[in-house]
Amino acid sequence: MRVIYGLVLGGLLCFMFSDASLAQQDKVSLPFLMGSKRVLIIGESYGQPESAQFFSKTVTEYLNGGGCLKVGLEISSDQQGTLDSAMKGEVPVSQIQINDIVDSLTYRQMLTDLSGQIRAGKCLSVHAIDAPGSVPVTRDAWMEKQVVSMMGDTPVVLLVGNIRAVKDSGGEDTGKLLAERISEKTPGVATVLQHW
Repeated sequence: MRVIYGLVLGGLLCFMFSDASLAQQDKVSLPFLMGSKRVLIIGESYGQPESAQFFSKTVTEYLNGGGCLKVGLEISSDQQGTLDSAMKGEVPVSQIQINDIVDSLTYRQMLTDLSGQIRAGKCLSVHAIDAPGSVPVTRDAWMEKQVVSMMGDTPVVLLVGNIRAVKDSGGEDTGKLLAERISEKTPGVATVLQHW
């Protein structure tokens, strides 16, 4: 078993892991994945528990190293208040409404892990960046605006579906990847795909 690293496109790196313990052995870290970039888009394989586990592990390791981080998740922005309360431990993560395609036990565990980091005083903020169903705008355009509003001195890491990370969902500016949209607003954007 091994990890295969390959450059697919400039700024797009694809990782294929044969098992979760291997990713831990090879110490694939956020600093390694980000390099000098300020925004890292990590694609996830929906329904693959390793995706959320990998994200949680790498974020935790980064925070344990003393860094600050802003995390953007594929949760509807109208859930930000509930997400904030859950991150503070005021309500259970089960109260956050998450799209059925994204939602899973390991995704909820990842949210619980992120909450634990915040409650332990780590320099982390978690943001719901997906478009609410009631907003008449493409999801990519909405996510772009949400991410741009998050940017500053703190690195930003997004967890979105692999497909969202590498293709446009249609609508305005058809053909532009989420990474392309964000890179038009700021330099230093990279995309990493997970395939388990």
